[in-house]
Amino acid sequence: MDANTSSSVALVPENDTLVGKAYPTDAELAFFDNFATVVDGSDLVRSTTETLKLPPTRIKLKNLDKLPTSNTLDVNIGILFDIFIRWMLMKAGACLKTTRFWLNLRHPGYEKTPSGFWMPHRTYAKLNGHTLMNEIARHSQSNRNLGLDETLILSMRIFTKDKKALPGRGHRVPEEILKMFGLHHGHNVVGDSHCLPKALAMGKLWSDMQSCSDPGEKKTMNNKLQKVMRKTGKTFDGRCRIQMERAMDLLQEAGMDIDQEEHTLEDLEQLAEYLDEYHICIWEVPPHFPFPVVRDEFNKGAENFIPLFYHDGHYDHFHPTIESVQTRFCFRCRKVVGENHARKCETKCRRCGSNECEPEEGVSIWCEKCNITFRSQECYKRHLEKKTLNAFPYCDVYEKCKNCRTIHTRESYSKVKHECFSTYLCKICQTRAGEDHQCLHVMPTEKDRGQQLDKQKEWKMVIYDCESIVTSTAEYTGKNLNFFLKKKSSSILGAQSLGGKHVPNVLCYKIICQTCLGKECECCGPMQVLSSIEEPKPVIQRFVEVLRSDPTLKNAYIIAHNGGRYDHVFTLEEMISHEKHPSNFVMNGNTFILADVSTSRKTSFHFRDSVKYMPMKLSQMPAAFDLDTKSKGYFPYMFNHPGNYGVNLPGLPPIEYYEPQYMGTKDKDQFEQWYDANKEKPFDFNREIVDYCKNDVQILVEALVKFITICQTIFSGWNPIVQASTLASYILFIMKYEHMKPGVLGYIPENGYGGRNNSKIALKYLMWLEYKNPGLKLIHKLSKEGEFYLECGNTGFFVDGYDPETKEVYEVHGCLWHGCNRCWMDQEAKCPVNKNRTMGELYETTKDRDDTIRAAGYTLHVKWECDINEDLKKDKEMRDFFKNCNHAHHLQPREGMYGGRTQQFQSLVKACSKYSIEYFDFCSLYPYINMKGAEYPVGVPKRIVSDFEPIVPGRLPYRGVIFCDILPPLDCKLPVIPTRSDGKLLFVLCRTCGHSKKGKCTHTKISERFLTGVWCTDELNLAIEEGYKVLRYHEVWHWDEWFRDET
Repeated sequence: MDANTSSSVALVPENDTLVGKAYPTDAELAFFDNFATVVDGSDLVRSTTETLKLPPTRIKLKNLDKLPTSNTLDVNIGILFDIFIRWMLMKAGACLKTTRFWLNLRHPGYEKTPSGFWMPHRTYAKLNGHTLMNEIARHSQSNRNLGLDETLILSMRIFTKDKKALPGRGHRVPEEILKMFGLHHGHNVVGDSHCLPKALAMGKLWSDMQSCSDPGEKKTMNNKLQKVMRKTGKTFDGRCRIQMERAMDLLQEAGMDIDQEEHTLEDLEQLAEYLDEYHICIWEVPPHFPFPVVRDEFNKGAENFIPLFYHDGHYDHFHPTIESVQTRFCFRCRKVVGENHARKCETKCRRCGSNECEPEEGVSIWCEKCNITFRSQECYKRHLEKKTLNAFPYCDVYEKCKNCRTIHTRESYSKVKHECFSTYLCKICQTRAGEDHQCLHVMPTEKDRGQQLDKQKEWKMVIYDCESIVTSTAEYTGKNLNFFLKKKSSSILGAQSLGGKHVPNVLCYKIICQTCLGKECECCGPMQVLSSIEEPKPVIQRFVEVLRSDPTLKNAYIIAHNGGRYDHVFTLEEMISHEKHPSNFVMNGNTFILADVSTSRKTSFHFRDSVKYMPMKLSQMPAAFDLDTKSKGYFPYMFNHPGNYGVNLPGLPPIEYYEPQYMGTKDKDQFEQWYDANKEKPFDFNREIVDYCKNDVQILVEALVKFITICQTIFSGWNPIVQASTLASYILFIMKYEHMKPGVLGYIPENGYGGRNNSKIALKYLMWLEYKNPGLKLIHKLSKEGEFYLECGNTGFFVDGYDPETKEVYEVHGCLWHGCNRCWMDQEAKCPVNKNRTMGELYETTKDRDDTIRAAGYTLHVKWECDINEDLKKDKEMRDFFKNCNHAHHLQPREGMYGGRTQQFQSLVKACSKYSIEYFDFCSLYPYINMKGAEYPVGVPKRIVSDFEPIVPGRLPYRGVIFCDILPPLDCKLPVIPTRSDGKLLFVLCRTCGHSKKGKCTHTKISERFLTGVWCTDELNLAIEEGYKVLRYHEVWHWDEWFRDET
């Protein structure tokens, strides 16, 4: 962008010129060429069979003074971005209406996350020039350095399937992953053609054998399966022949060409349609993924199961009882299940534990010992017998309560006392609970405390840093798209995911333990250097070998600064590709928060990111912690290339190799001072890169030791690295183990109370019916009773609305979810939100459900979503009601968390000798308020959804959190109630103006001005003092008891 162009970005109102209707025309592309240049760009690259990737691409704006004056600058720039987005979708052959894609924007001024911000998984209607410009405007409010200059980089991921790639030769799957599927000694499916029908035929035979109940027939099937699967002996030719015969038979039965050797996704779909009684599940390992994922599933809910594995362009059958794949198929309840499913299988008799239990007519046998009645002699007999030598008979494990008549586990067995009429064991507070359970977070026991202390008695940490080759040439070209990757923004799929692949060539690490705390000791030794400058073997591979081979590193913590975005990506990619045991990842977007990798059942490596504990740059740590080691300065990372190995210069490399143009203003000034002071010092590349890496590791070692010591001194000896993965989780850990008192901290659902999700349009329609008929009182999700469960003989359903006086049921059917035959004329089409069902199947299921309700004696009123939309077009009163009804959901506490407030008092001002531009910043109000004696609620709130206290002038009768409508005054110099509009935080006196953002407010109607939202009562009481009026309560969370920490 030209230097005189403002970097600030304003919110762009809705504008049709910013949203295209089709692929860009030649005129639009010419417009783009006149005012923008794609710098350092590349074409779309297919990264998987499902995804096309646009690597990081810089768009440089030009000739801005010649842009059409009919639009503002922001609108014109939005048009350019919109043309570019549609251009990429056109190249990908994507559909503007249905294809989803991700878009990423990165800029050095985006200080919160160097990896920029993602707009994920949207269609063009939700991600175009208009939405993109508003997203930039929103982020620029809190990042004043974010601008539309040439350092703004854009990348995309477009989800379009490559059908031609299905039978091709993909990337090689590591041997260790093949072991997971039992395929490391060779394929089950052999031969050089027809692998898909062979694998399906083999899987069908295996599935039929599993579901067969006749022992003789099952043995015969097993012999046939062994003939087609045996991998040794002289039967290889026979295997090939038999597999081909079975494949030909399957293709012929399905009406397909038996001579076609390779098969596409469409062929797979056709075969799955023929095998409609078999649930077909296909696993694969996408490129750069360290673990297998499910690629396709067909015929979910079918009685039988065929598991396949797709690798290296080849389909294979495997037996899905392998621990590493973590899936099984239960042929009794016909579901894909987990490892411990046997305890919960629906076909298992709860009285005797058998899967073959059948009741006998007229039989009733009562056991005096356990008070349970049995429906067959065999069931009674089995409940008295031990299943295994060390097991207890069911009679000693279960009994029937004489009071509440429920079968429960005996206290002598479970050590948990039975509570009558309790329906389940609460996993939060570990008590038996009923429907009105008031759940409180349980206090840690002494046993829990002892276990946590044992964890940190002995520990080892491996602290490391790596330097990487990030350029393809030894000479500086000025075309470094990888800069932002070096700034730690790589994804979990490998550091090459958003650009060229980085290659670590120097790695330094130091081992420390609880004894030496960073000083050298016999066990830990000195700092080690791994370099590919002298030895060609990859440094990451050598580092992982060190971790695996050193027995003293059992359960060690592997730490790197910003490792969650960079260093750990390389290490985990190398390590996980060889580990067959499960790994645990916790991620935030594309950043690792923690990663635990098992190398054996008793040994794990715990990867942690030190920036999550100490959020600062490495260069800031010496001053922050008063360390002995100081930062050595800067390293020309663009000079790191094999072509420069062994280079000795009389002074520092040219300044462009440090790329100061991408630094922030303050960092750039400091760098230039450092460079001027040191530019004539001799530069030995081999020595400098190792010294720089060692310096970083030493700083991090000293800072971590200082940080751990400070935390243990202040917080009762608890080690932050061992006990938590972030600073925030460490503080919560301290609160739980040192400060939490019994009965104080209530468990409140993150998304509020209310259970299942419901359609907003359905709830608005039900409230509209009540509005038009004041005598009508329906039971629905927002009513006091909650969503009604309708009993219909042996079955039942949750219904949208129910009138208990007249036994009338009100149902609103969403056209997409229920297969409306008017909106979806093609009833054979697959449902976009349920790929395993056609629209016709959904429609028939809905009609059957409606008929069941009517047959049970209820009067059913059905309204389809499309009919509601037609009514809204015709009825202005109804349309206004829907528009102003902003409470078609329960109180969601996250809506009440508005964040900080930023407000200018004059939009444009010029400083002079008389007047200066000032700003006020209130920092760290949370600790200030706590020190002043903040009060906190105790326990679980009293939730009120009806029968509210009357609204009268003065302070509110409640104390807690309120979901309500509130009317701002016509004049208030500093509005106090926040609200959100288009994702932006605003303090407005008129809701309509907040949405439209047009000119001076002229609205006087209450329906146009009132705000709806969630606020705490302290905010509302202050607002009432400023002239606000509460109009209506929707939901209240009220706490009777509060406490203040007087310590």
